[in-house]
Amino acid sequence: MRMKFLKRIRTLMNNENSMRDVLGHSLLVDTHDARMSMFFCAYDPFEDGTDFTMKKCIPQSITFAKEMLPQIYKTICSYVEGDQQPKRLSIADVGGGVGAGSEYIRARLQMRFLDTQVYMAIIEINGRYREWCNHFSPKISFLCEDIFRHEGIYDYIICSHTVEHVTSPSIFIRRIQQLARKNVFVYAPYMEQPLPQEAGHISTVDDTLIDQLNPLEKIYINSEGYSQKECVLLVLPGCANDIS
Repeated sequence: MRMKFLKRIRTLMNNENSMRDVLGHSLLVDTHDARMSMFFCAYDPFEDGTDFTMKKCIPQSITFAKEMLPQIYKTICSYVEGDQQPKRLSIADVGGGVGAGSEYIRARLQMRFLDTQVYMAIIEINGRYREWCNHFSPKISFLCEDIFRHEGIYDYIICSHTVEHVTSPSIFIRRIQQLARKNVFVYAPYMEQPLPQEAGHISTVDDTLIDQLNPLEKIYINSEGYSQKECVLLVLPGCANDIS
């Protein structure tokens, strides 16, 4: 059964229209192993209750990752002189869920910085995403931990569409800044009212919070992955190096 499943995946990988018919969204990336792992996750017949994840979570996560990627590139390149490449990039995706967006970013950074070792970790408080993440890419480390107890330090931290699910976004964001040497990227709905509590949204990123965080950059994006459309991407400084 597993071999028949893998054969089906390879067929779908070569037929983007078939993939869109099933998921309503293209998941193709530019490296064979990443493409393979994404389809393995999406079409795994051994996973129960995949419909919502396949049709909503995966395409949405990848769309958000696409929207963040230009700013991530720009920020990383600001630390690079000339044609030099960093020897290693360590990145954590806080609240990365099933890992679709995390793998999208990891694969493209690896293609952009060919001579760089790109390490990606997902920090999730919900362990049920572990199997999905393992399907997306064995190159991603899935860490089921409370962010306030996590002791890892990374060059960059990504936090996409997570802060709207926490009661105190400012405290949460300050905490992830403590885990980043260089920068933190926070992407979230902007001025969301009323809060869609059915989606688990209990907070919003508004101008008061943005002023409090004092980001290095703020980019307003008309998101293709969210019904409200208007989202904001904040680039914040990491402060791991400031903690003795």
